[in-house]
Amino acid sequence: MPTAAAGDPTALARLDGLVNQQAAMVAYVNDFLAMMLITLAAMPLVFVLRKPKTAPVAGAVPAAHAD
Repeated sequence: MPTAAAGDPTALARLDGLVNQQAAMVAYVNDFLAMMLITLAAMPLVFVLRKPKTAPVAGAVPAAHAD
């Protein structure tokens, strides 16, 4: 009875396929974890980088439109 350790090409190919499938899944999960952490870290920037509300200056003349 051949085993993967003996070098059976079919068994080695199936084992390689399983390892590659699991490695792809782990990489996919890790990428989404990284994107989640980056998004959570960037969320406070929305509140910090807003334009400040300024009060209108008394006596200021509005800019004229060029028609």
